Amino acid sequence: MDFDTRAASAGGDVLDLHELLNNPADGDLSKYLHFSKSGTDTVINVSTTGGAAQQAFDQKIVLHGVDLTNGGSLQNDQAIINDLIQKGKLHGHS
Repeated sequence: MDFDTRAASAGGDVLDLHELLNNPADGDLSKYLHFSKSGTDTVINVSTTGGAAQQAFDQKIVLHGVDLTNGGSLQNDQAIINDLIQKGKLHGHS
């Protein structure tokens, strides 16, 4: 999957996961998403029920040639989620 990392306002892509996630009403998307880097790709493991802490993933998204860790400066899931939300690139609830 190609993913344009430019800001959404500049024509970049947005991850819209609100229909995939089962009621993330508390806004804690780290219960649903786990990010890892694999070579030049970013892998997003998704727990549609909020079981990421138990590694209960049932979906996987691979962004080929995309580094969502900002060159390794974003060290955990919450930091990546916050960065994506701040840039308008992640929607997890309606």
